[in-house]
Amino acid sequence: MAKIWFVVFLAAVILGLEAYAQNPNWFSGLHLFAPKQWEYRIESPPDASFTTDMNRFGSEGWELVSARRATSGEYDHTSSYEVILKREKR
Repeated sequence: MAKIWFVVFLAAVILGLEAYAQNPNWFSGLHLFAPKQWEYRIESPPDASFTTDMNRFGSEGWELVSARRATSGEYDHTSSYEVILKREKR
C-alpha cells in the first residue's frame, strides 16, 4: 500500500514539474501569498463627535492604528485626538 502512495506522489511531483516547465509564471497568477497593500488616513475628530466619527470610519472599513491627544495653537490650546486609520486597498 505504501508503494502505491509513493508512486502516486512521485507522479504528482513529475506532473507538477512538467507544468512548471511549460509555464514557469503560472504561480504568479495566484495571489495567495501576495502581500496586502494598505491605505492610510489621518483625522482629528472633535471630542463632541468622536464616537460617531470613529463608528463611521469603522463602517467604511477603516481600522484604528494609533490615537494620541494633540493640542493645536501656541496660545489658544485646543485639544482633540489625532487618529491614524488604515484599510486594505480596494
